[in-house]
This record gives sequence, structure tokens and C-alpha cells, in this order.
Amino acid sequence: MKTVLLGVMLILILFIIFLLHRFTRKKHSHMLVKLMVFHLYVYIGLLFFVSYHFFSVLPYHMWTDEVNALFSIEARSATNHTASPRLANFKQPHSNLLHVPLINQFPELPRGCEVTALAMLMQYYDVDTDKLTLAKQVKKDTTPYNVIDNHVHFGNPHNGFVGDMYTFEEPGLGVYYEPLLELANSYDHVTAKNLTGQDFNDLLATVGRHQPVLVITNITFKPLPSEAFTTWQTTDGPITITYKMHAVVITGYDKDRIFFNDPYDGQMKQENKTDFISAWEQMGSQALSLSIND
Repeated sequence: MKTVLLGVMLILILFIIFLLHRFTRKKHSHMLVKLMVFHLYVYIGLLFFVSYHFFSVLPYHMWTDEVNALFSIEARSATNHTASPRLANFKQPHSNLLHVPLINQFPELPRGCEVTALAMLMQYYDVDTDKLTLAKQVKKDTTPYNVIDNHVHFGNPHNGFVGDMYTFEEPGLGVYYEPLLELANSYDHVTAKNLTGQDFNDLLATVGRHQPVLVITNITFKPLPSEAFTTWQTTDGPITITYKMHAVVITGYDKDRIFFNDPYDGQMKQENKTDFISAWEQMGSQALSLSIND
């Protein structure tokens, strides 16, 4: 439509120029020439106006509308998603993005992705803490690293942080959701909600209510091959782990992507939703969120 309109206006301008040329050569009245020049300026002005409106202003609005659709901060009343039965009364926005503080685990905490992710959650709610404080406070499983008959004996991340959080020079792994829940709940006015084992749509619904979600995943954010996992012995029995385990904070989503804060480099990233969900489920569907009590 806009191309046709511009074409018509251009033809009109050329026609007026043609008439001006003819009338000038035939020495028509000076007043008529002035009138035609006036119309020429009008059409040229309209041409520039339409060109600006369609090729400058409109694309800008189209772009900003698209960005707002993908990264909406305010909850939408309309949705194309079907809420899970447990959240049937909540209208989940079709996209959302929260502004959660970005924190880099390095250089102080090479293995401290979990407490760094928790620090992001805490600071989102203006809780006065940081990654180093949380690193000291999180419960530890102090079981020493041993290899007996080619079998590793080490701690259980369900019980506390396993190994050394501060250097790769010593054995270590990380921590799962239970000690993180316990740590968060130890803060006044903070309530940590266990979302482990829930449907991923429940996590998205939580984000849609402006509550970021901490998840345990792996560093690739895609399903890992079986050889990426190993089994070691703990005081509670054998446990299967991967040294690629990681923790991030989900901050948003749209139809095809998950947006998250990655403590590994302190950057906001995005990943294909299907891959991200599969990686999360492979790590036991571990997740938690926070809320503040008045």
C-alpha cells in the first residue's frame, strides 16, 4: 500500500514539473506558474512526510512493539498458553523478562555458581547479602574425597556443598536445591519455595508473576550424553552426578526461548526452550523461588 501511494505521489510531482516546463516555455501567466509551483512544493512536502512516516517512524514502532512483545515486564491479560491445573486461575503472559541483578561467580568462586545464582535472587528482592556471604553460610558436606578400588567416595550435594568452592586445584562439585532452600529461609522475611519436580510451565508461571526462578542444570543448557555422568559413593549410598552441573536464574521466556542470568560470566543469555527444559529435567528438575514477607 505504501509503495503504491509513494508511486502515485511521485507521478503527480513529475506531471506538475512537466506542466511547469510547458507553461514556462509558452509564457503563460506568472500567477498560474506561481500556483503550480506552490502545488509542487505541497506534493514534495507530502512525499517527504509519507516517506518519513512509513520508512522511519513506522518501522521503529514495529520494532519496539516486537521487543515489548518478547520482553514484556508487565504481566499481560491475554495469553496463548494453557496454565497448569494448579495455576488455572493465573493468566500466564505469553512472554516476560525480569530485570534481575547480574553477578559473576569469578574470580572468587570458581565452583560457586549456585550461591551466586542465589545472590542474584536475593538482591532482586533487595536482601542485604552477596555471593561471598552466601558461600560462607551455605551448608557443607565435609566428606573427604577418596578413591577406593577405582570408585570415588565423596560428599552428597543434597546434603551440602561438596568439595572446594574457591579453587579448581582441589576436588569439588557443587550443591543441590535442599541446602539452598535452607540457606534462603534462614534470612528474615525471606521464604524460599521448593519448585523441584514441578512441571516447567509452573516455573514459567512463577516468572510471569515477576518471581525469578533458580534452577540446577548443566553448563551446556542442553541434554548431556550418558558418558558425561558418573557414579560415586556417599555416606547415603551411590549417587550419579556430572561435573558439568551448573545453576542459573530464569528471568524470562517467550514462545521458543528461555532467558536466564548465567553466573559463569555474569551475562544474560537465551537458549532454545526444548533444550533448556530437557537439560533441567536431566538434573532432577531442581528449582526454587523466593518471596518476601512483610
